[in-house]
Amino acid sequence: MCDKYDFVESHTALDDAMIETFILSKIAQKHAITPGIKFFPFRDLGATDDFCMRRKKANKRECETVFCAMACYVDAKQDEAAEQEKALSTYCVGLVNRMRRLAEYAGLECNY
Repeated sequence: MCDKYDFVESHTALDDAMIETFILSKIAQKHAITPGIKFFPFRDLGATDDFCMRRKKANKRECETVFCAMACYVDAKQDEAAEQEKALSTYCVGLVNRMRRLAEYAGLECNY
């Protein structure tokens, strides 16, 4: 890109950032990218349970880990809702539905 064939990369965070900024500027000059900021780009990747269910064959250990993390969150919110005599939030109801799908996919027991 800059015709420096004797270049030795130092592999420090600052030098790496400067090099990557240079590369990005070269790409932007060629209009190879559309500059902009995407709000919540992680949504394009999907949720962790979606990632687990993309496999043709379930990785049961991975699915159990994700399921347990979701279950811990929902359990804590259920306890909190019970103390306040409130219904479980719409978000948690959605999580329970996702947990059921994940459990069915991976052959896990789901008591929700």
